[in-house]
Amino acid sequence: LLRQAAEQRGMSRYDLPLGPLHLLPPVALKALSLKTDEDSCNRCVTLWAYIDERDGKLLEAGLERTLIASPTALTFADATSLLDCDTDKSNVKAVLSVAHRNLSRWSRRHANLNEAARKREDRLSQKELISNATGRDGRDDGVGGSFQRSRGHRLVDSSLDLYAFALGTLMRRANQPIPRAPGSMENRGGRLGTAPLRRYIDGMAQRQAIAVLCDYGGKPLTKEECRLAARLASKANEAISNIKAAKDTPQGSRR
Repeated sequence: LLRQAAEQRGMSRYDLPLGPLHLLPPVALKALSLKTDEDSCNRCVTLWAYIDERDGKLLEAGLERTLIASPTALTFADATSLLDCDTDKSNVKAVLSVAHRNLSRWSRRHANLNEAARKREDRLSQKELISNATGRDGRDDGVGGSFQRSRGHRLVDSSLDLYAFALGTLMRRANQPIPRAPGSMENRGGRLGTAPLRRYIDGMAQRQAIAVLCDYGGKPLTKEECRLAARLASKANEAISNIKAAKDTPQGSRR
């Protein structure tokens, strides 16, 4: 039932008058979220990566089922403040600094080697420039054209890019297909995940990766099943676009 609901919704919606409509029901999101109690233990799927600190090259990566302790919850503003603070000596600051440094180096290398990644970086830089020049209200959810790109945002952004790149590499080594949104193939810099999970196609990609690389959750999808997942995601997205277009069309106008 959860899969069918996600399939029909296609993605989370944040532009509705009564509030967000998430890909999964809130009770499911809460059950699947990481527990932050001090003594909590979380079952996860972890993508680990070794990055060369000299030039940002990805040396090796893997996907494993893991147990992790309770994480430290940070907002974008919290993460940015810690990264900008030179006097903080906490473990959280140290971890963030190392992650930010290595991910930044990997991102620069990736943009130099991948045209799609370079074009995306140019687009984001342009959006950041426009947002700063127009003095938006500081929101980062896209409402009213709002946009932020703090060091905290860049850290998450680079993490998602690395996740897609590394996971795509692992699946290619395993000679297995993975569901991708139409037009977002690996050579075009398409992502395979969001945080939190907001797209049906990303959920199917996670399911395939776990089945192939962790031997968990059922049989891997065939190439045709991956194509079907992409078609279903595209169908749901088109339905959302059609609704938005109808709302934006002035009453009485003809199309």
